[in-house]
Amino acid sequence: MLSLDEISQAVRNNLQLIIDSQQLKLAVGPISEQDYRILSGGFGELEWDVGLCSYGNNPNRFEFCIKLVKNAVEAVPSGAALCVYGIDDHIFRIHMIESFVRDEDEHPLKGRMVMLTLMAAYLFCMAVDAEGVQICEPVKELLGYYASFGFEMHDSGYAMFADVSTLEVAFEKFFKSV
Repeated sequence: MLSLDEISQAVRNNLQLIIDSQQLKLAVGPISEQDYRILSGGFGELEWDVGLCSYGNNPNRFEFCIKLVKNAVEAVPSGAALCVYGIDDHIFRIHMIESFVRDEDEHPLKGRMVMLTLMAAYLFCMAVDAEGVQICEPVKELLGYYASFGFEMHDSGYAMFADVSTLEVAFEKFFKSV
């Protein structure tokens, strides 16, 4: 049986295969020490310093960073996601997703960060037999997009939830329409 660290690396590798199959010039990896310093320094719109302190040291975390590849992999992240898998309740929680290329229409990550994060969440869930995915404090502008994958707002209004089988059906429909 694989450890959560091994599963995390396998998911990032599979995400890279998906990106490569679409011929996107992007590289996927864990959040490095340099990325941590950049994100904690006020980079982006989300409070990465708080998120990384709250969830970044959790042994059950799953995180990834996406960087543009020109001649080499760029040092500054183009996007990042920070998640935690609940060992006890079998829920994969997405705490932070952010693309840092909102204003760059030609960037290969533009409009793809959430989709890649949901794909990674699904792959992780399949590997650990998770029950569902929760998006914590979803961005209001993306509620409809999340709902298109079967996510529903929790009664608290704080999180959206979709079980793994619902995500699977949504991805099947998505790939049949492409």
